[in-house]
Amino acid sequence: MKRSDKTRPPRTEDAYSKFRTRWRHVLHIDQRIRDNDAPNCMQLAGELEVSRRTILRDIDFMKYDLGAPLDYDAARRGYVYGEPNWIMPTSESARASFSPCSSPKRPWPPTTERCGPTCSAACSAA
Repeated sequence: MKRSDKTRPPRTEDAYSKFRTRWRHVLHIDQRIRDNDAPNCMQLAGELEVSRRTILRDIDFMKYDLGAPLDYDAARRGYVYGEPNWIMPTSESARASFSPCSSPKRPWPPTTERCGPTCSAACSAA
């Protein structure tokens, strides 16, 4: 039987599902670090039932996209926050970091369009 003859189940995973999965991982990693457990990749991979490589991708996402001050503590053999009071960015702080405009009429996600006459001078200059 040819591979093309086999019926495949419909693909149910879309981009939003991948994002939700990653976000679930990030929240779990964040909680484990805040519990002062200093988890390592293998522990996290076992808990989340994913590969070690997936955890490394999640940690890179936290470091480079969310700005998390994650450090590997060799003495504890796990990840810790270099800045203990760091908090996960909220949607509002994420919006502020992408746009100098504080106008609620500003389009989201950010675009190259101007907000208009009600916009702050900072946005008009952007």
